[in-house]
Formats: sequence, structure tokens, C-alpha cells
Amino acid sequence: MDNYNIQRKEIEAIYGKVSPFELKNKLLSLAEESKEAGAHSLLDAGRGNPNWIAAAPREAFFTFGQFALQESRRVWSENDLGGMPQRSGIAVRFLNFIRKNKNMPGIELLD
Repeated sequence: MDNYNIQRKEIEAIYGKVSPFELKNKLLSLAEESKEAGAHSLLDAGRGNPNWIAAAPREAFFTFGQFALQESRRVWSENDLGGMPQRSGIAVRFLNFIRKNKNMPGIELLD
């Protein structure tokens, strides 16, 4: 617990004096030290652009976006504009969307 308090005081002391990048590097360093002390691994997805993506959640997100656009256009559709989806009954419409679009990428994560 003492190590935790020392690290916290150190972070609080330097927070206003360093750039966000220096702070990020310090936090990563502290996380690495903590990882070495235990059995947990650190997934650092914050350094630059990773050379991987989590494809399934991204597919589900874009499929959900298709539902959102469909809902918007259902209310009002004029050129590039869509309306504000109606809350009433949206859950039923979403379940119907899933049922009718079983082959869309990522749909199984939305079901």
C-alpha cells in the first residue's frame, strides 16, 4: 500500500508540470511495474496505431449503425437528412431488424 501512495503522490506532483505524453509514459511505466509484481498482463492499445483491430465488435458497431440510419430515415428522409428516431417501440423494431438481417456482419453480437 505504501508503494501505491508514493506513486500517487508522485503523479499528483508532476501532473501539472508535464505534457500529456510524458504523463502517459509515466502511467505506462507504473503499469509495467505493477504487471511485473503480479501475474496480470498489460494490453497497451494507446501507443500509435495498432497493427490489429477487433473485427467482430467493429462489424457489430457498423451493423448497429445501419439500424440507426434505417430508424432515422423511417421517421423523416429528405436528401441527406434523417429524422430523430422515435423511442416508442424501438426495441421491437431492433429485434425485427436482427431477425431480418441474420447474415449481416457482427449481427450475432447484437442478438
